[in-house]
Amino acid sequence: MLAMKFYKIKHAAVVSLFFASLTGCLKDKDFENGAIQSVHAGSTNQNIVEIKLSAGSSSNFLSISLNASSKDTILDLIPVNLSSKDPAPEDIHVTLVKNDKLVDDYNNANGTFYVVPASNTFQVQDGGVVTIPKGSHTGYLKIKFKPSDFIGNDYALGYAISSIDKAGYTISGNLNTGIVAISIKNKYDGHYRVTGTMVDLSNPAFTGRYPMDVYLITQDATSVAMFDLNPSINTYGHSFSNAGGLSFYGSFTPQIYFDANDNVSKVINAYGQPASNGRSASLDPSGINKFNNATHNIDVNYFMLQPSVVTPYRTSFKEHFEYLGPR
Repeated sequence: MLAMKFYKIKHAAVVSLFFASLTGCLKDKDFENGAIQSVHAGSTNQNIVEIKLSAGSSSNFLSISLNASSKDTILDLIPVNLSSKDPAPEDIHVTLVKNDKLVDDYNNANGTFYVVPASNTFQVQDGGVVTIPKGSHTGYLKIKFKPSDFIGNDYALGYAISSIDKAGYTISGNLNTGIVAISIKNKYDGHYRVTGTMVDLSNPAFTGRYPMDVYLITQDATSVAMFDLNPSINTYGHSFSNAGGLSFYGSFTPQIYFDANDNVSKVINAYGQPASNGRSASLDPSGINKFNNATHNIDVNYFMLQPSVVTPYRTSFKEHFEYLGPR
């Protein structure tokens, strides 16, 4: 359901990570360079151990978006930080425990639909014990998993600090828990510039507003939905020009499906077939309907149907999606 995807890019702290090798360890570079968490440069307290995922967030929540891979991959999931000006004077071992209620509470508070992945889809490394190495401020809770197993849902894991092996250290009172949401991007996911033609048979003043700046956002293993990045739209949708002014079709955006040979196999309206306003979508088989592996570009032709307005279709689209890079 598209409704489960709306919150996907609303979180301010989104980290895109790329897979280098089977044994490579994915690190959160933004955390390490201080871009996404508070830095306690002026503190003289050597004793506080905390989970610190995002600056200024009482929920201590971070969303990461990963490229799909079928290889076993070790991910540095949750940073555990010694809150101090000076680095750790010794190795500090901090035990974290999984707490699914953190995810439930976050969903209830924010209207999201994150799912806790099944325990057999990932392995916590080192028994959940995080080492903050001597001479460092930060260690990581690591998990091993196949990212491709996580395609199709928005997953999240919540963890809490349980204990510290050394005397003289204190678990933070307000930053002792953290949640990391994990979404996996299929290969069609990305940032695109759209050009082409649009014809609305119901109103000649409705014409294409090209070029368009859009995301194609993973909905499942083989489909993506269009998210219009125009600042006045900024949602799943398809904008157009209304006699020169900006407008868009309510409760309509194309969700594009691909087959095993990267041909576009179908197009539906991600809001429903039909949505509550009667709008649906279908593939126009004429012309090129294909993802190009070499360029990452996509050509697709499709219709918006709204039989209460005009038949057999209301609007035709012939569009070229030029890949700009990952979102």
